[in-house]
Amino acid sequence: MMRSNSSFTLAMEIYLICSMQRRGIANAFLGRT
Repeated sequence: MMRSNSSFTLAMEIYLICSMQRRGIANAFLGRT
């Protein structure tokens, strides 16, 4: 369970990082225009 839980948290961290990067790119694009 510990391993599966850690892998789940890792996936959540990757998802959050991806979402944050998407927001940063979107904000930068909107800021440029």
